[in-house]
Amino acid sequence: MRAQRLIGCVGAGVIGSTAVAQSTYIALGDSLAFGYQRLGIPGRSVGEAGYVGPFRDRIESEFGEPITLVNLGIPGEEASDFSTFGAFGVFLNENYDLSVEFPRSQAEEFGVRVAGAESAGRPVRFVTIQIGVNDLLDDLDALRMLSPAAQVTAVQSELPSVEASVRAVYSIVANAVPDAEVYVVGYYNPFALFLDHPELDPSGAEGLGAHLAESTDEVTALLNARLETAATDFGFIFVDGVFEAIDGQEATLTRITEIDFILQEPNIHPTDGGYAVIAEVLIDAAFPCLADVDQDGDIDGDDLTAASPGGAQATAGEVLALPGGVFDAFDVAEWGVLSAAGCD
Repeated sequence: MRAQRLIGCVGAGVIGSTAVAQSTYIALGDSLAFGYQRLGIPGRSVGEAGYVGPFRDRIESEFGEPITLVNLGIPGEEASDFSTFGAFGVFLNENYDLSVEFPRSQAEEFGVRVAGAESAGRPVRFVTIQIGVNDLLDDLDALRMLSPAAQVTAVQSELPSVEASVRAVYSIVANAVPDAEVYVVGYYNPFALFLDHPELDPSGAEGLGAHLAESTDEVTALLNARLETAATDFGFIFVDGVFEAIDGQEATLTRITEIDFILQEPNIHPTDGGYAVIAEVLIDAAFPCLADVDQDGDIDGDDLTAASPGGAQATAGEVLALPGGVFDAFDVAEWGVLSAAGCD
């Protein structure tokens, strides 16, 4: 099922629109999935801030149907804690029952919500996952005492364990919602700001930012590569481009120049503007430019896979292999000139 995208619009038409009507979108992961910025922003909520709200809104606008959003992201959540009650950030998320002594783990709550959505006739068709970085952040204090090269080496030794935990999360999702469109969101590097602007480090000249600035570009790339490999193996879509979208704009798109009140370290979380940028990257991944079709039915060869160089003739019912997946072609005589949303 995941070889064929549910999302993808061409002109005024929408591919798979009947398949996603009355559907549910579940967001999973850590503080970035929840939309956390700093203590009090947002306060305890159902998690419609950050990038998940705009993504839900875009799905709704494309399909013309309300999409139920359930954000189960937990600030501080690690992949290794996904199936256990771990991060106390759960108390910020109103989607968890806090009247019990121990709220459900994110995995347990996910299972309950999937079953409930199915029973209500609103099956889960969309899932976003952003998790894994907190499994590395536990070691920040130890890393700061090492040289940049030694920091990278230390992280490399930890990555197999992190990837194993992430794959366990992906397995739970794949088994629970085999027909869903699943997007894995990558990470950015807020510490890159301090390479050129060490004076902006709120923890001081000898603070955390100064000690991590030289290694974290490589560390983030290594983590993202692991996440992408795992996502691909599960048939999920890795949302590339988050790193590049934030790079060079850390001062305005993140809160890295502020001290996190809880951790007493530079605040790695995005601003409103940062979350908006991440939302756009996610939307671009979900609604790719599929192809430009001329009146005569010719499709630009640049939009096709290498198996169909130089363009192809689009006929009704034909299946075309495009970089983003497999899509049904449309009757050109009926649709005329087709171009996907977002195409130039």
